[in-house]
Amino acid sequence: MNSHPNQRFITDHGPRIPRSGRGSNKASQVVIQRNPCTDFRIGTWNLRTLLKTGKLEEAKNEMKEVHLDILGICETRWAGNGDFTQDDVWIIYSRSEKSGKNGVAVILRGKWKENVLNTYYVDDRTMMIKLQAALTNIYTIQVYFPTYNSSDEEINVMYGKLEELMSLTKKKSYVFILGDFNASVEEQTSTSIHMGKYEFGN
Repeated sequence: MNSHPNQRFITDHGPRIPRSGRGSNKASQVVIQRNPCTDFRIGTWNLRTLLKTGKLEEAKNEMKEVHLDILGICETRWAGNGDFTQDDVWIIYSRSEKSGKNGVAVILRGKWKENVLNTYYVDDRTMMIKLQAALTNIYTIQVYFPTYNSSDEEINVMYGKLEELMSLTKKKSYVFILGDFNASVEEQTSTSIHMGKYEFGN
C-alpha cells in the first residue's frame, strides 16, 4: 500500500506537501484537464470496520449497485495513511498509527480515479481529497465525529480541524462534507419553522 503521490499532511504548523513523489509532474495534470468529469454520484457509509473479511468487497458491490462514483467510509480501523487500487476502485485512507479504532477513507470508481489532484491526511477522523471537475475543483471532506456524549473539548477540536480544511478550499469550488457526525436525534417541543420538533439533541 503506497502513499498517494499528491498527498498533503495537515500539521500543527499548517499544511505540508512531502518533498518526494509526483506532485510536480505536470504531465498528469494535462491528462486531467483533457478528461474533466461533469457529473457524479456521491455517498457515505459507516461500515463499523474494514478489518473484517468481505467488508471492503461489500462496499465495492454497494457502490456498483447504486451507481456511486465516490464513497466516503467511516470506521475503517486501518493503521497508517495511504492508498491502493483493487479491481476498478481506488481506496485512499487516513488513520492513526495503530489499527483497531476510528479511521476514514474515500473510495473512487471509474473516471474519478484519474481526477484526484491532492490528498489531505489529517488524522483518524478527518481527511480531504481535491478533485478536478469540468468547470471547477471539488473538495470532498470525510469526517468521523466523536459520539454526542464526548467532551466539549473533543468535539471542539474536531470542528477546528474541519474549519482548517475548509480554509484550504478555493472560492467557487464545490465542497462536500461527508461522514458520520454521531448526532443525537431527540423529540423537541420547539416551534421552529425550520427544524420542526425533530432536531439535533443537545
